[in-house]
Amino acid sequence: MWGIDASLFNSRLNVTVDFYNDITKDLILRMDLPSNSGYEYQYQNVGRSTNRGVELTLSGTIINSKDFYLGANFNISFNKNIVNKLDGTATVLSAQSNWRPDIGSDDFRAIVGQAVGQIYGFEVEGFYSVDDFTFDENTKKWILNEGVVDDRALFSNDLPNFGPGFIKLKDQNNDGVIDADNDRKVIGSVQPKSILADSG
Repeated sequence: MWGIDASLFNSRLNVTVDFYNDITKDLILRMDLPSNSGYEYQYQNVGRSTNRGVELTLSGTIINSKDFYLGANFNISFNKNIVNKLDGTATVLSAQSNWRPDIGSDDFRAIVGQAVGQIYGFEVEGFYSVDDFTFDENTKKWILNEGVVDDRALFSNDLPNFGPGFIKLKDQNNDGVIDADNDRKVIGSVQPKSILADSG
């Protein structure tokens, strides 16, 4: 880490710029274990990541008189986090969740070459509309039109009120059916683009 400090206008304005390049070894990640171990998972030191960034701090005196003082401070930092290595062989590791394993149990993934904490899930396209269905007067049910993506299996194949207004997910592999193995992707990151703090 190295930085620059500057004091301007008779110390009424102070500027600090810090640059850093930190390597984190033994990154702790959740690993699935074989069923014969008696445990579902274990946290292990299996990875390495790099944090590179810059932090800017400004502090200044706006008014400094005998009876009154007014100053201000401003701080912003930018950090780029990259996973360099996982367990030595894998390029993707999952963070498991016990909620609804039938629709995909890993909510987050660690991917070599990307930031720690990639959010992994379905991409929402909107909602089913009336144009996606034909209403069957005999059964009083909405019938999904041919060629329209079907995501009922994620919730329940027996949805008596399935029709317009239900959430519609994106078919990533264009096979007409939404499933956890083939239709999820990285949809975000827990890493902020910048961290801003100021006080007066």
